[in-house]
Amino acid sequence: VGQHDNSSYGAISSSNRLASPISHSLRTTTTIPMTRYSIVSILSTAFSYSCIMTTFFILIGPIECQRIEYETSRYYSYTISKSIALGGFACIAGLAQLISPLVGLLSDCYIPSKNHIGLYHFGKRMPYLILGTILVVIGLMGQFWASSPIHPVTIYIDIGQSNTNSNTNTNTIFDLEQDHIADTTTSLLGPPQMNTKIEFCGAWFQYIIFFLISMLGLNMVYTVMFVLIPDLVPPCQTGVANGTLALLIVSGSLFGFFCFDILLDNDVMRMYKMYICVSIIALLLTCLNVYERETLLKKTDFQEHHNHETNNGTESINDSEELTDLEKKEKGTEEEYSYFPQPHVLVYLLLYEPIMNKKRSEMLAAYWIDTSEHYDFFIVTLSRFFYYMGVSSQTFFLYFIHDALKQTSRTQNGEAVVALLAIVAQSAGAITCYPVGILSDQYFGGRRKPFVYAACFLLSIGNLSLMLCHTLRDMIG
Repeated sequence: VGQHDNSSYGAISSSNRLASPISHSLRTTTTIPMTRYSIVSILSTAFSYSCIMTTFFILIGPIECQRIEYETSRYYSYTISKSIALGGFACIAGLAQLISPLVGLLSDCYIPSKNHIGLYHFGKRMPYLILGTILVVIGLMGQFWASSPIHPVTIYIDIGQSNTNSNTNTNTIFDLEQDHIADTTTSLLGPPQMNTKIEFCGAWFQYIIFFLISMLGLNMVYTVMFVLIPDLVPPCQTGVANGTLALLIVSGSLFGFFCFDILLDNDVMRMYKMYICVSIIALLLTCLNVYERETLLKKTDFQEHHNHETNNGTESINDSEELTDLEKKEKGTEEEYSYFPQPHVLVYLLLYEPIMNKKRSEMLAAYWIDTSEHYDFFIVTLSRFFYYMGVSSQTFFLYFIHDALKQTSRTQNGEAVVALLAIVAQSAGAITCYPVGILSDQYFGGRRKPFVYAACFLLSIGNLSLMLCHTLRDMIG
């Protein structure tokens, strides 16, 4: 669960080795300030990440698990409990996070090829964010397809009981009797006393596969999103960038819950469409601003390198050996160029080829922290492990409202209640996160630990108080 920080460290530790037009060697820490808009745009994928993750695990996931429980009990010889299904999704999401250290390692060593001009000008991090977003979109489209009631299932109906069973009404959150089941004609097939009927439902196994794909993509996006701060933001604006990141995470959650409860009228299928749109928009914003920032930093690196070579009385090797397009044609060394590779080529360049060139020991080292050298970071990673373990219980909020709270007219619509609680919690976070980022730059000598201690204390008190809640008013208060 805590592997995000491990990957971030692996990438941060060598974030100076960004691509430049001169070479892919060391880049000094940038001191060129960024505008607030640029910081927000570069970190905009935090908005889409939070919008998807929080609303899925608090609302969409539990709803889908209720559908899975109903459909497996109706159409199959087994029943998958909604709680077991939801726990399974949480486990899959946790396992998918294991890709983060590997992405951090690969992006550290990735050297953009000039054969793909689009990738080259984005530096070495953005190609992984682009690939991650592609996986997210594919996964979400697959989840939409697998959740749709378009998959035929043949069921057998006892002729003697068909009349009595036809009047049975099963109430589910998706109102499957009205929306998810298509009436078809009955034919005399199968056993002598049985009729067959074709009904339509979702495909739970395919849904799990596409869910895994989307989680892998989201974790790739998450890793690159955090590494962009030390790569592109000057140290004097780190606190502002961290505050902006937290604000985007909170606002993304608020936006997702607002869409579900207000704009989309609790429609799960339309939420998947919203997820896809938000992911694409965030990618475009990030790409445009990272391109501008990388171009500016590369020009600065080039000028510094040129001045250094001039002062030392030496000539740049890259400048003297770089061939023009005309010279390449004359020498027959011209290569094929494209602006952006096809998706399968992108997977080959970013994942398959570098993994094949890595030793197993190198890849395993990405999952290990040397406590003698990075003791503080080990403690941070360990604390994040327990943090994620604690907040994962929020996944069961919808079931907690149904099963543990006193049932009133306000708790009948559990989804609306969960959305309300989430909006209250995220609004409190939105009020505090950005000011705290600014304060952490100005007080305690730039140390962040005092703010972390205060946040952990308040978080512990808030979670422990949920044990004493018996009504919806208690939880809101």
